[in-house]
Amino acid sequence: MLAALVFGAMSIYVKTIQSQVGDFITIYEAKDEIPPFTSLDETLLAKKRVRKRWASESAQVSLNALQGRRIGFTVEAGTTISATCSFPTLTLTRTNAKSRSTSIQ
Repeated sequence: MLAALVFGAMSIYVKTIQSQVGDFITIYEAKDEIPPFTSLDETLLAKKRVRKRWASESAQVSLNALQGRRIGFTVEAGTTISATCSFPTLTLTRTNAKSRSTSIQ
């Protein structure tokens, strides 16, 4: 009977600890220094697994969402790459001699 009570208490304790720690997510960091206006791709980024509660909302971004975006400043190796520190590529196209259009890709 005592063994069943101890097992039950330990199960509740472990479940409580697991709920406080949380799930893991993948964030991306710069492998090496990235110069300004470099287009991001997977060769520049390293995956890192962290607890979701330790990552900012803007750091919770997929690799697909980061690819092709640019960083407007020098990024040191190990810096977390987030949605707020990058911007989409802008393309200017001339439609005629009097007007221009801008598209975000």
